[in-house]
Amino acid sequence: MALYATNRFPGDGTTTSYEFNFVGKYIARAHVKVYQEDNATKVRTYVSINDSNFLNDTTLRSLPVTPVGSTLVIYRETPKPPIVDFVNGSRFTEYNMDLVARQGLFVAMEAMDAGDIDAREQLLAAISAVTALVDDATAAGSDATAAALAAATSASDAA
Repeated sequence: MALYATNRFPGDGTTTSYEFNFVGKYIARAHVKVYQEDNATKVRTYVSINDSNFLNDTTLRSLPVTPVGSTLVIYRETPKPPIVDFVNGSRFTEYNMDLVARQGLFVAMEAMDAGDIDAREQLLAAISAVTALVDDATAAGSDATAAALAAATSASDAA
């Protein structure tokens, strides 16, 4: 199974730096998460990371050594609540529209990586969130068009 937002590295007892890759990268470094998983018991130990652990956008360094018999997992966890909140009268920017689309795609990919009942629930929540954002954006666009038309009509009547 292809993984879109998860990288797994077998523990070798010495490595502390890892190069990772997610489809579409990530929106913010805070969305990159790490844990070590014992291969036999499946017990996960979450590893705290911060900006100092990033050598660059695709390499983490100074991580704890992952012992043989365990796996280091670097994964993307994009927030589910909308990152962008379109309001009436706000401008639609390419950046914000791209951000909304990326967030929805990333959450869907992460749900697919999870591959269980939780994944389906996450995917449905993501679809609902993206649908709500699109509905809000469409309504805001319609309101802006109506306001512009009203302003143009008013200016024409005044002249």
